[in-house]
Amino acid sequence: FVHKLASSNVNPRNPYAIGLLRGDQLHLTPLQSVLQFRPRFDQKDEEDAIKKKTAAGPAAAAGSVDAMDEGGGSGSDNEANVLSVRVHKRESDKAKEIRKSSHAYMKEQEDKEAWQAVSFLGPEAEESKMVLESLISPSGRDIDFGAPSIDYLSTLNAITKSRDDGVPAQTSELSREQLMRLPLPEQVRALMSAAQVLQFERLVQLVPKGHQKRPDILAALPQMAALVQGNWVVKSELLYKDDDRNKDAVESLRRCRNHILGHFTHSLRLSTNSLHKHCIREVAPVQLEAMLFQLAVRKEGCWEFRLPADADFMRTYPQVHAQQQQQWAAIEAA
Repeated sequence: FVHKLASSNVNPRNPYAIGLLRGDQLHLTPLQSVLQFRPRFDQKDEEDAIKKKTAAGPAAAAGSVDAMDEGGGSGSDNEANVLSVRVHKRESDKAKEIRKSSHAYMKEQEDKEAWQAVSFLGPEAEESKMVLESLISPSGRDIDFGAPSIDYLSTLNAITKSRDDGVPAQTSELSREQLMRLPLPEQVRALMSAAQVLQFERLVQLVPKGHQKRPDILAALPQMAALVQGNWVVKSELLYKDDDRNKDAVESLRRCRNHILGHFTHSLRLSTNSLHKHCIREVAPVQLEAMLFQLAVRKEGCWEFRLPADADFMRTYPQVHAQQQQQWAAIEAA
């Protein structure tokens, strides 16, 4: 009996790896993609059709022969045939992209793909043992555990966390190993772009060996983030990058987000009425809500900034706080 399994490619949203313990060594093999298999039962329809055809047997064959005799065979060679001609207009790139993303096109490509015969191999098979051995790295190195164990585990695979309002907040799209390969400013940029809002101490924990680089981290932050209530928020210019084709839309998004952040510098709460008054004409409601979910938590009649004020940072770095306040005053006056 043959089982049909249809495969589909699944792109993991978070980085995964196969972990293998061998003695006191942990061997990790990153997964680039995953194939998901689902059973197909269309062979049942094919088997039923064959059975019906077999049951009809000689009677159906004889009937078809008689029909050919009465009809005078297959027809004259000079018999005219009607040909249908279709003229298709040239397809634009956008139309082609839409067509290729449709379910009908995907189903057509799926039906064209030839079936491949595969065999299941258990864990004791020689082929399975060879694959298992290929997951063992011939070389290794010690892992730097500069951060506390809980923080290390939470950043190793960029685990998705949830905020108080239930909206997923990705700490980082990069693993700690990938972050270590980047220059420090790029590490800060990557972490701020992913989290959008971070306390300084939390950022220091996320940066590899960050406790040894406090001054450098603090020097890099103003280039890519702004201070709001003692917390660092990624700049709107990094989220909404320049686009000559949609220049006005980009400017509207930046202006609206800066208005929201400017309000949060004075108060941790932003009323819904005030928000609609200043932003609803420039930004679509869906875009506005997506923007807010990254910065705040929805409350009754208002939005509350995601993090409490970080008084410790403002007290420890008063000069940085004063410079950031001046920058916000200039933005609000513009």
